[in-house]
Amino acid sequence: LSSLAAVVNELLTLAGFEADEYNTENLTGVVDGFVITGQQTIRESIEQLMAAYFFDAVETGNALRFIPRGGSVSASIAQDKLVPSSSEARDV
Repeated sequence: LSSLAAVVNELLTLAGFEADEYNTENLTGVVDGFVITGQQTIRESIEQLMAAYFFDAVETGNALRFIPRGGSVSASIAQDKLVPSSSEARDV
């Protein structure tokens, strides 16, 4: 058994990332098995984990952050601050 953060850390290290280029501290959970059975990229491996363990990767500054889904709302954007789609713009 390994922590989800440890598995993602290992994959990122294999991809050549330095420890200051990513943050996995918010990832929780235990991975009881993860097998790569064929040739695939590190990104594809991480995307499989993202789908199974419900987390996302976001770029902030010069680093990747891995964040679990379903957290609290960090910001709200008022309707009048949104840019209309091209079809809505014609109706205005």
